[in-house]
Amino acid sequence: MFYIKDNHDNFIGFTGEVYAQCPECGKLHLIDDIVEIIQESPDFSFYGTRIYCEECSEAYRKVFD
Repeated sequence: MFYIKDNHDNFIGFTGEVYAQCPECGKLHLIDDIVEIIQESPDFSFYGTRIYCEECSEAYRKVFD
């Protein structure tokens, strides 16, 4: 379960799906593997992490391959 802290220091729990907005195209996309992403990165930060959608990720990979 994830918790969000609001401006009044209240914690709101949720068990639903986690979505991110692609920083390239703006598309909202489901993040199925958020737990794995957090576990693999000891410095993970929701604020500082940008998760690209599948299409933009593929285009980005092609540039660097």
